[in-house]
Amino acid sequence: MWAKLKRFFTNRWVLSVLGLLILSLLIWFAGDAIAVYDRRPLGSPWVRGLLVLLIWLGWAAWEGFKAWRAWRANKRMLAAISGEGGAGDSAAMSQREVAELKQRFDQAMTTLRKARFDDKSGGGGRNYLYQLPWYMFIGAPGSGKTTALINSGLRFPLAETMGKEAVKGIGGTRNCDWWFTDEAVLLDTAGRYTTQSSNRDVDAASWKGFLGLLKKFRPQLPLNGALITLSVSDLFTGSPDERADYARSVRTRVQELYGTLGVRFPLYLVVTKCDLLAGFTEYYNDLGREARAQAWGMTFEYTPQSAGTAAVANFEREFDLLVERLNQRLVTRMEEERDPLKRATLFTFPQQFAGLKGLVKGFLDEVFQSSAFAEEAMLRGVYFTSGTQEGTPFDRVLGNISRNYGLERQVVPPSAGSGRSYFLTRLMREVVFAESDLGGRSAAIERRRARMAIAGYAALGVLAVLLVAGWTVSFVRNKALLGEVDTAAAAIDKQVKALPPAMQGDVRVPLPALNALRDMPTGWAGRDESVPFSLGLGLYQGDKLGVASQQAYLGLLRDAFLPRVAQRLEQMLRSADSPELRYEILKVYVMLYDPKHLKADDVVNLVHADWERNFPREINEADRAALRGHLQTALAQTPLEMVLPVDKTLVEQVRRELASASLAQRAYARLKLLGPTGGVPDFSVIQATGPSGPLVLQRRSGTPLTKNVPAMFTVAGYDKTYRAQSLPVVNELANEEAWVLGPGLANQAPNRAITAQADVQRLYLAEYIKTWDELLKDLQLVPKSDLQSSIQAITVLSAPDSPLKMLLGAVARETTLAGAETRSAEAAGAKALDRAANAISNRIDRLLGDPTKAAPTAADRPEAQVDRYFEPLRRSVQAPPNGSAPIDSMLAVLQEYQAHLRATDDATKRNLPPPPDGMILAKIKGEADRMGAPLNVLVGGLVSATSGQAASGAQAGVQRMVATEVGAFCKQAIEGRYPFARGQAREVPPADFARLFGPNGTFDGFLKNRMAGQYDASGPVWRPVKLADNVDSFPQETLSQFQRASVIRDAFFPSGGPTPQVQADLVLMRVDDGISEVQVSVDGQATRMVPGGGSAIRLNWPSPNPVPSVKMAAMVGGKLESPAGLSFEGAWALFRLADAGRQEGGGSPERMTLSFAFGDKRAVFELRSSSVRNPLRLPELAALRCPA
Repeated sequence: MWAKLKRFFTNRWVLSVLGLLILSLLIWFAGDAIAVYDRRPLGSPWVRGLLVLLIWLGWAAWEGFKAWRAWRANKRMLAAISGEGGAGDSAAMSQREVAELKQRFDQAMTTLRKARFDDKSGGGGRNYLYQLPWYMFIGAPGSGKTTALINSGLRFPLAETMGKEAVKGIGGTRNCDWWFTDEAVLLDTAGRYTTQSSNRDVDAASWKGFLGLLKKFRPQLPLNGALITLSVSDLFTGSPDERADYARSVRTRVQELYGTLGVRFPLYLVVTKCDLLAGFTEYYNDLGREARAQAWGMTFEYTPQSAGTAAVANFEREFDLLVERLNQRLVTRMEEERDPLKRATLFTFPQQFAGLKGLVKGFLDEVFQSSAFAEEAMLRGVYFTSGTQEGTPFDRVLGNISRNYGLERQVVPPSAGSGRSYFLTRLMREVVFAESDLGGRSAAIERRRARMAIAGYAALGVLAVLLVAGWTVSFVRNKALLGEVDTAAAAIDKQVKALPPAMQGDVRVPLPALNALRDMPTGWAGRDESVPFSLGLGLYQGDKLGVASQQAYLGLLRDAFLPRVAQRLEQMLRSADSPELRYEILKVYVMLYDPKHLKADDVVNLVHADWERNFPREINEADRAALRGHLQTALAQTPLEMVLPVDKTLVEQVRRELASASLAQRAYARLKLLGPTGGVPDFSVIQATGPSGPLVLQRRSGTPLTKNVPAMFTVAGYDKTYRAQSLPVVNELANEEAWVLGPGLANQAPNRAITAQADVQRLYLAEYIKTWDELLKDLQLVPKSDLQSSIQAITVLSAPDSPLKMLLGAVARETTLAGAETRSAEAAGAKALDRAANAISNRIDRLLGDPTKAAPTAADRPEAQVDRYFEPLRRSVQAPPNGSAPIDSMLAVLQEYQAHLRATDDATKRNLPPPPDGMILAKIKGEADRMGAPLNVLVGGLVSATSGQAASGAQAGVQRMVATEVGAFCKQAIEGRYPFARGQAREVPPADFARLFGPNGTFDGFLKNRMAGQYDASGPVWRPVKLADNVDSFPQETLSQFQRASVIRDAFFPSGGPTPQVQADLVLMRVDDGISEVQVSVDGQATRMVPGGGSAIRLNWPSPNPVPSVKMAAMVGGKLESPAGLSFEGAWALFRLADAGRQEGGGSPERMTLSFAFGDKRAVFELRSSSVRNPLRLPELAALRCPA
């Protein structure tokens, strides 16, 4: 009773239904208590009922799917079995046998398809054949596999309908017999599968095909186990080699089972035909049915890693226990047995059984030996059985005695079959079938599945931990969020309370509070953001808080922000001096109080433009962006509430003032405010010039080159702004005048839109021309500090991708408007508007009396004035058919000029005179004049600057040559030497003097060879020639030294020879009293001179004497005074004499009056030169400085 109850309540179906009932009751009675974000998804009885119904239907569908899957697998397996069946050897059978077999086979298949077996697993229900555990018998032919099955005591349900013979080999195959019990399916394989000794290739192919069939139809667990049969007769009669071959075959089959099927299942070694051991029948003859049904053998300890080698190691110990058990029962059996012959036989049975130990052990060692290249087999046990007692027993004990003592061996009579089986029934049911769950995948697969299971459980654990952690974090974060909101709300409340009343229109005042309220947690800024995961998981509180914070933000916009915007518009209305601007301001101001005409974009654009232009410093870019966002949000609320009343007086005053403004002016102002549509970009000067543009071009006004030309004044802007929008804007303004200016002040003329359209066009085209003209006039070349930089700039300018050419070409394209209708399809809409406007204009003209007026051509169109104004530029940069553009010729000349400047620079560096530049400069001037503005101005400035730099370079080069060719030797020869340095003992050697100052000498040669034509010597002071503006050929100081050197040359070298020639006559004019004569010795030759000028001494320089000298001594009383008076020695003695005398007044340039002191008395001489350019008193000697 209790067992039945236990089986009932543990039945899988009962448990499933009970679980579903409990779940259904919970959903029905407790479902309305479940809330998610204050919503109760199961609150309605209909929803709960539907959910319960869906759960039951889902469970039924799943169970049905599992049943169908089992049915399909069973069907496919039976189809495969039937495919093997049939009378394969029908050719050898009679027609009757074939028909009978076919009939029985078809009947068997029908029965198998319907057969269901009791579920022994405790799950309840019935199993298909496919769902039963499957076992395989493998062994050599005649090893007792089939006999063991027939006598196993198992129940074969199909025998009830098919008969005893139908049980065996229901499939009728040559390969395998299928035995179907109510507990398992047993596959009795042909012995040739195991040994594969008859026809190896055929047997191996059949064996593998059979395994493939199992794998196909039972992929999860093809086999639950395998029984290996080992016949006692094979052990006793086979040779060692035959036993070894058989063991190796079994090992190979086991590894093929494991490898092919991909599973690892238990193996049971069944030693059959134990009745062939002498004494077996006599020893066990006393056993009843139940005793014979028990299992006799050994079952090894099971672990998931059970290995055959470990089991084999325990075999001998377990086998000895069996022998010991036999010996323990032997006495009892001896006493019970009365037949002396039988008693003698059973007495030897334990010894006979013990003789199996070595044979079975050898078999096990061979089959279950360990290998690194094969799966470790799972040996569960070794069992000894007997199916029937037939054949002659083996008496190995008696045989050994007969051999040892030379006795005649007695033949044991054959056993008479008793029809009883020994040790099979419980072996199959309680050992083999009981362990059906041990079959599993191979160890590697099992380890992988174990790892996967562990990973799955770990993942579930981690998920649980993450959920708990997530809820914890969410709770903490939500609590922190509440604290942040409270803190932010308190701070914002203080800011709002501190706001002054809206009086001045300063929108910056509420900005901090607006920003804080907008950006606070759960505020307006985050209203569309997804809930952060760390705040979610059902605990998010931001939705509740967000409603209050967002309403507070909108209220602050309404009460503190919009009134200030309106006040600022009122201030703009009072202060704006432009009628067009006042109109736009008035329109926006009226919009705020007239929801019917409100356009949020118009309001935002105007107000933002006011912030940007009038408060660039007070309201920075970030604040402007924030204010713009606040204004857009405020205007998006409908209906718009304005707490500040409209200033009707101001509105009426502005309306009256604006009534006199033209519609065209307002329309043009609107066009400029709207700007281009369709993403038309501004004209980028940098993009037009290319990356090298900033290297050579700049704006004269100081405006950065990166400042673009507004897109409105480009060809694309003309198409998409003016042509596409002008007429709609004019019509829009004409239509909105009634509510902006009021019905009493609006212009109601019928043709006002057409007239205004023409006026708008004139305004637009005039500013179009002005914009581009100012750009061109503002361009100039970047000044360069040196010639090398200028050469690089000219290289860039004259290159094929000249930035100047690219810019002027781009400007020419942007100033060609007359052909707009042919530029692209984008102008199609604008062209249609033009045609509509022209059609209206023509219709008006006909009404006014000019029906013969011809349609305007492209040249007559108003925009053609832009083309005409910039026609010179266009001619300069556009190439005629099959020709080149004039600017290309200009660039070619610039390339020549660049080559000329490089030659000039090279000559300067090599201290050579620069090449003449007159021809190339004239050529450039001619090309520039032919180009017209702005090319002529740009190129003229370039030539002027580079010419000056070239001249400066040339001047610097000459200066370097002066320093190298003149200055170096000059300094070495004269600096610190007499006569250029008065009073110095060191003197200039006359030869060096001649080399430096003589004709074709250092100074004179450089003057003739390097400076010819570079100075003006027509005046008293030489002047350098002007090479360029503010650039002289030489510095004035350098040229002055050469002029002094020229004077020295003329004075010292009057004959033009290489040797200086200086002659002077020394005449004694008078002496003081007491001096009668003066003795003058020149180069050792003494001459006595008396006063009165009657005698003179000729002095020559340079002196031919190697030791020149001039000495003077006074004669007092007919004797020379002592000491000897004055003495002057050295190459420049004559000049030292002239320097030593005291200059007396009077005389002329060629005559020097010199007074010499002799003690307290003086003698006066006159030193007479042959030229007024007297070398002895030449000031240039003292003034000359070596040029640097």
